[in-house]
Amino acid sequence: METLEEMIENISDSSGTQATYKSYLKKCFKILNENPEKYFNKTTDEYGKDTLKILKTIKNDPPKTKQTIMYAWKSLLEYHDITLKPSIKKTIRNKTRGRPVSEEINITPKMLKEILSTGGIKERTLFLLLATSGIRIGEALKLRVDEHLELTNNPPKIRITADIAEKGDKRITFITDESKEYLIKWLKQRDRYIKNKEPKCNFKIEMDLKKYENRVFPFSKRVCELWWYKLSENAGYTEKDERTGRRKTTIHQLRKYFRTTLGTEIKQDIIEALMGHTNALQSAYRRYTEQTLGNEYKKGMRALYVFKTDTVTKEEFETMKEQQQFYEKRLTNANNEIASFKERFSKMEQNLDTIFNPETQENQNWLSLFEGMLPELENIRLGREMTDKETEIVKDLVRKETPAIFNKLRKLTTEEIIDIAKIKDINEINKKIKDL
Repeated sequence: METLEEMIENISDSSGTQATYKSYLKKCFKILNENPEKYFNKTTDEYGKDTLKILKTIKNDPPKTKQTIMYAWKSLLEYHDITLKPSIKKTIRNKTRGRPVSEEINITPKMLKEILSTGGIKERTLFLLLATSGIRIGEALKLRVDEHLELTNNPPKIRITADIAEKGDKRITFITDESKEYLIKWLKQRDRYIKNKEPKCNFKIEMDLKKYENRVFPFSKRVCELWWYKLSENAGYTEKDERTGRRKTTIHQLRKYFRTTLGTEIKQDIIEALMGHTNALQSAYRRYTEQTLGNEYKKGMRALYVFKTDTVTKEEFETMKEQQQFYEKRLTNANNEIASFKERFSKMEQNLDTIFNPETQENQNWLSLFEGMLPELENIRLGREMTDKETEIVKDLVRKETPAIFNKLRKLTTEEIIDIAKIKDINEINKKIKDL
């Protein structure tokens, strides 16, 4: 007769899933007051009634907890070729609907620095790697020293192979230079850590230390969670959700921190691919090479620094210096153009005042003043300097048309003349003048 542990091992290969199922299935059998080794000898209707009894008992649990419990329960039934009736399945769906209800505190760079400042090298290395790469804790704990780390790459690369990826999709991601420095320090201490822990009873990893010999982080997920809670408490972040009793700061939030922080710097589909979100992963890798992904990551890498002071390389400094000189030159040119325009506009206003002064109108000099001013108005209207040919055409127009129309023009204000000058089409200008 199979034990519950053996059944769960046959259902899932993931140690994390096995631990979760074990906890929740024990709860289910406690509700039913049944022995799992002697349970599977009932009729389909009896399994359905037991399922409804479990649902009724856990009705006040958070939605996500209920969903996981019932998924574990259905998986166990299916392992024994037991299929629930459609009506029971529908009831399960209806009674486990809902989103997570636990409140969380969004981790900020300042908050993360305060938390990690209370930890040692091993804790800082692990949590910095999670926060700057976006990988899952389960994936991080399966990383192998000689296979998954490419620290000589720029930026430092982590290659997630299919056998350690949560959903079996291989991908690459990156870490910051700062995270790399801590990782190198930790790797120098790692062997000594394992050696010192080996004789102790509280370090029995299924009594098989050999399978952890090549792991970057030879810890269990539960140990890492306890470290995180301890560091959070030391930094003063002890809040829990009133309804669920769960902590508001969890390891999983480091993955969210990566997405949010890097999202202010680079394209979202790049971030989704680095995190291993399936749809984004497939589409991004069709469009971007590993080098492109690395270059994009480098653009936002500084936003992920926690302890390191942001620095600029000599090459970056020279580039920034050239850009500054370029923009200073453009600004100087723009200021000169503005000053020239102001001077020309001021002169044009003086000419207009002179032309429409009654004393000037009695003097025939107004014609030459007006003739000289119109090209300036045209320059403003066209947004550029007129050619010599265009200038002659305008002057010729003034000579021919001015005697006939100036009696009308002289009655207009300066503002009305400028409004006419802004009209783009010369035919429209003539029409406007004739309609005055």
